[in-house]
Amino acid sequence: TDTENQPIITSILPTSGPVGTIVEIRGKNLSGFEGDLIAVFERSDGKVARLYSIVPYSTGVMYGPLNTTLIKVKVEPPCQRGQTVYGDYSGIPSVCDYFEFTPGTYKVYVNPWGKKSNEMQFIVRE
Repeated sequence: TDTENQPIITSILPTSGPVGTIVEIRGKNLSGFEGDLIAVFERSDGKVARLYSIVPYSTGVMYGPLNTTLIKVKVEPPCQRGQTVYGDYSGIPSVCDYFEFTPGTYKVYVNPWGKKSNEMQFIVRE
């Protein structure tokens, strides 16, 4: 098993809040292909939302490839019902698979390069 580059989440702050809350996810080896910083929020029914960091990847000292320790996301639907979205790398258009953040407990993890991190929890409050 290759654990050298295993992504690990060490903290999530805050651990609860309403839709629109900005959440900082800290850990190591959090970036994926082309430096993507994506957090996965999974509802109790198994449906997931992939939230892109609002602090983008950069080659600077703070967020460069050797220090991919922070993902900052806004807890909100990644697209709107009926919206046309485009594949991350393919550019192929499709209709948004709408995800609603309803009150409850969500599993939060990252999955860069197909390596799933440990899970933390975030509680969406009304």
